[in-house]
Amino acid sequence: MLSLLQVMEFNESPLFMILDPESKGPSTKKKLPISLFESELHMLNGVPKMIFVKAPFKIDTSETEGIAIDHISKIAPIGDASKSTLHPYLGNVRDAVKMLDRQVDVLLRFLQAMKNAEAPLDHNLLRHISSICNQLPAMKSEHFDASFTQEYSDALLVSYLATLTKGATNANTVVDRFATTQERGHQRGTLL
Repeated sequence: MLSLLQVMEFNESPLFMILDPESKGPSTKKKLPISLFESELHMLNGVPKMIFVKAPFKIDTSETEGIAIDHISKIAPIGDASKSTLHPYLGNVRDAVKMLDRQVDVLLRFLQAMKNAEAPLDHNLLRHISSICNQLPAMKSEHFDASFTQEYSDALLVSYLATLTKGATNANTVVDRFATTQERGHQRGTLL
């Protein structure tokens, strides 16, 4: 109880969450093993007392979070070398880009209809659309150009280094094989 009072000095209505990672019940397949408690003031024996009471809650996710969770859940186990994680990943990225394209197309058609007075002017909805657009990075900015050029250069450099490493590995293999054949030739008393 002392810790609850100490926490209440900073937050007048603290929440307490319990996560049970060991939970194996059938409900954990559909529901996260989380319990949430909120502090409430109750009268116990005529004395006011703060206690934690289980609180109902609902976890709400956006579509992008759902796509990310779906992607993470479909990754092949690390020890399984026979399955490639790239192919499902690219499929998920393709599907996400198609979905984004459809949603942007709907917004564009709606804005065009509003501009042509075919749809009623809704300022609240326009503010939401503006907020969505402001979350996207600007494609025509110096910061974007510099960042994109830096990432592109880094990717080319990594590719170049990978090619050099592969070439050095192949050259090392050839040198090792040559040295092995030379040793066998010297052991037999003949030179190659």
